[in-house]
Amino acid sequence: MSRHSLSVATEFSMALPRFASQPEAEAALFKRKDRALADLQSKLGKLDFTPESLKVLETEALQSGVLSIPPDQIGFYLGEVYCRSAGFNWIVSESPFAPGHYEVGVSRGLVTIMVTKGRTLSLDRNKRLQSLWKEYQRYAP
Repeated sequence: MSRHSLSVATEFSMALPRFASQPEAEAALFKRKDRALADLQSKLGKLDFTPESLKVLETEALQSGVLSIPPDQIGFYLGEVYCRSAGFNWIVSESPFAPGHYEVGVSRGLVTIMVTKGRTLSLDRNKRLQSLWKEYQRYAP
């Protein structure tokens, strides 16, 4: 790893939430995930955690070119879809670049997708508003 890459990884990791222990991190991050999903469901009750619902979420998030849904809610929803339909499990992991800093994600076998900082959606090269669905298709099979 180059010096620049190490610097970027450390900077990213230092911005992650800090906790005293793995159990404390798990409790707080899973609570944050559950709260974000509940908030999203209250905004958009029509989401059913299926892969097809990712298209609905993205359309709602990018309507009128304004991001109306926070990136963490989008990331947590994507993670929950992976868990419910593709056999992934929620995990909390300590950053190897900044001890004491943790992030939450989903994992299945050798594939791990971290979602702590969420997903930022864009209209660039995304005319059909299916970037989340395409990401799901890339890792779910």
